[in-house]
Amino acid sequence: PLQRPQNIGGLQNANDQIQRALNIGRQIVRFQNTANLFNNNFIAVQNYTNLVSSAGSVH
Repeated sequence: PLQRPQNIGGLQNANDQIQRALNIGRQIVRFQNTANLFNNNFIAVQNYTNLVSSAGSVH
C-alpha cells in the first residue's frame, strides 16, 4: 500500500518533465534542436523508470 502513492507521484513528475520538454520543443521549431528534444524526453522517461524500479525494490 505504501508503494502505490510513490509510484503515482513518480509518474506525475515524469509526465511534468516530458510536458516541459514538449512545450519547449513546440516553441523552438528549429531543426537542430529536434535531437536534443528527443534526448531530453528519453532522459525523463529513463529517470522515471529508475525511480519506479528502485521504489518497487524497497520492502
